[in-house]
Amino acid sequence: EDLTGHIGDQPVTLQSLFSRHDSAECGLFADAFFSGAPVIGPKSICLQLVSPLTLKVEGHVSREAPGMATLVTRLLGRLVGLLPVMEHGFFNPDQRADLLRAAASVRPAAMDVRWFEWQRYSGRQKSVMPFGGLIGDISYSIESDEAELIWPWLRMAEWLGVGSKTTFGHGQIMLITLPNKK
Repeated sequence: EDLTGHIGDQPVTLQSLFSRHDSAECGLFADAFFSGAPVIGPKSICLQLVSPLTLKVEGHVSREAPGMATLVTRLLGRLVGLLPVMEHGFFNPDQRADLLRAAASVRPAAMDVRWFEWQRYSGRQKSVMPFGGLIGDISYSIESDEAELIWPWLRMAEWLGVGSKTTFGHGQIMLITLPNKK
């Protein structure tokens, strides 16, 4: 129903954090990704990479479709960077481990991605910079019931974006649930 994190030693639900009086507009945002999760999880999902997705893996920009664990790890990093957190971070170690274990159980099933390269002019560096990322579709197969833990996080990724250069519009994804096969 909700995701719980910690600010200092105090557990705080993500929805309440986004619904604070100084974040009234974010309350609507929280409702958008906490509602609509399937009662029985889908057995496959598709992530449509709407704008270029740029992810670094082991220090290098990856030109391959990412696994779910990589996507969730980058989303958690983005969330922690955006939220006002204390020294312990937003998650306790057990929560993070459960979520990453669930993400690791989700396997890529089909990939139709390509590298999209474009350029932008950097006023700061006074030069043209390469600006690329993956676009296309990635289908994932969900074989574990615990993988349902990642559903709200994927819904959140639709709003926050994932990966590098999100401030430039990169990393926008759309979550598409595929019908269960009998």
